[in-house]
Amino acid sequence: MAILFALFSMVSFTACSSDDDDDTSVSGDIKTNIVGTWELTHIKGWYWADDEDESDIIVDKSPESGDKFRFSLNANGGCIWYDYDAGTWKSYSGITKYELNANILIIKDYYYSGDETDWKTCKRFKITSIKDNTMICTVYLMDEGDTEFTFTKR
Repeated sequence: MAILFALFSMVSFTACSSDDDDDTSVSGDIKTNIVGTWELTHIKGWYWADDEDESDIIVDKSPESGDKFRFSLNANGGCIWYDYDAGTWKSYSGITKYELNANILIIKDYYYSGDETDWKTCKRFKITSIKDNTMICTVYLMDEGDTEFTFTKR
């Protein structure tokens, strides 16, 4: 759970505004394909080592128990966030809505105050591919570079 908290705390330099000019094309109709429950199934790129120094390493792995999360997106912009804790999925009721701007998925916490750099209340994913039951996104986690997250629709 500490790693998950660190994950969202470390990306606080990424803006959460829906005013991005990024128009990278993504296969398929994102607005239609995005609806459903998406679970993190793979992490590739810069991540935190499981050591006391919390050093940065390059990984290519499935998420461990403390790194797992999923989110359910509704057609009306509603969202529910889930963390994996002690062998079960637990909903985090603070996440309530999401936005799509071209290929940028922005998930906003119920407590979102307008601070676009606070990843505790605003999570941002750049969708690079969405096809069938697989979505690949990049997230800026560390100064070293982007991290790629693969999600599987459940």
